[in-house]
Amino acid sequence: MLSLQVREGDYILVGDNIRITVQKGIGANMKLGFEAPRSISIVRGKVYEQELMKAPYENIEELEANRMKKEDFKKDAERYGRKRDNMIAKHRNEELRRA
Repeated sequence: MLSLQVREGDYILVGDNIRITVQKGIGANMKLGFEAPRSISIVRGKVYEQELMKAPYENIEELEANRMKKEDFKKDAERYGRKRDNMIAKHRNEELRRA
């Protein structure tokens, strides 16, 4: 394990395409920013362990694939919701213009 002392604004590179930036440090707490390709999942260890304990999956790869599917579904639902809201607003504006 590599241990580093870092200050606000410092960053750490992991490989060629992962960057971890120290955004804010308050006492023992730190706020970190992560930049990585979408294909790499970033999950807080505590959350990952909780999912692992309650999930009936046979291996880590299966758990990870299921988690990615849920995230994709949420993004699609949000995207669809925005489109739907925009269509409703456009329809209302057209009705108001006709009146």
